Amino acid sequence: MEEQAIRELNGLTKRFYECFGESFSDTRQAPWPGWEHLVGMPEMARLFAQDRRIRVLDVGCGNCRFERFLMERFPKARWEFLLVDSAPEPAGTAAKALAEVAPGTQGRFAEYDLVEGLLAGEPSPFAGAGADLTVAFGLMHHIPSDALRLQALETLIAATRPGGLVAITFWQFLNDPALAAKAHARTAEAAPHLAAAGIDPAALESGDCILGWQDAPFDQGAMRYCHHFGDNDIDRLVERATAAVPSARVIARWRADGRTGALNTYVVIER
Repeated sequence: MEEQAIRELNGLTKRFYECFGESFSDTRQAPWPGWEHLVGMPEMARLFAQDRRIRVLDVGCGNCRFERFLMERFPKARWEFLLVDSAPEPAGTAAKALAEVAPGTQGRFAEYDLVEGLLAGEPSPFAGAGADLTVAFGLMHHIPSDALRLQALETLIAATRPGGLVAITFWQFLNDPALAAKAHARTAEAAPHLAAAGIDPAALESGDCILGWQDAPFDQGAMRYCHHFGDNDIDRLVERATAAVPSARVIARWRADGRTGALNTYVVIER
């Protein structure tokens, strides 16, 4: 995919969250079922049992519900949260609220567009973070092009300390027949609106879709770029990213979430 198309599709998604971020957040308050599996892993239990602050980097933190989940699940742990999102609201507001929930928690929020940062070759605000746990939930499917998704995953691994963990989800919405039918219909419906916005519909690659939001019209910003990951896509992406770091290895993989209980594939990498 050409750089201009990547920027245009990323801009489409950014506008979506600017227009509908609050209503989107309102429907996404509960913890993801797959998180329970994550925190139940022996490697995670050892991390949470340590008598020191645990540094968590969350790229694409949204409304910070993962951080709320961690604090509720492990009330005695001491946290240092590095929260990153391209949309300042509701992420910034949620980040401030964390300190009110747990006054001893350390944390900071950085507004940062990962796609634009990677394209520009700029250092991210979390470069050298040395995180104990790096997470990216609901992020990878918003990154256009295989090449940029690989760079994103490599960046997440690089921001994690040796021995630390990286947990990522890959959305597989086309595995659900009902969601697939809706996604294909919405993508076809979006074609003239993409063209009107200066985006060539032919720029979309295999697995790429344009999704809407509730009953909001496309011409009011209700278009978001989403990529479906096939199992082979995940295999190739993770293999290439971990190959760049000799010590990195996949230690867990499972499916969870959504009405089928299998709409996200989780991958956990130990650096």
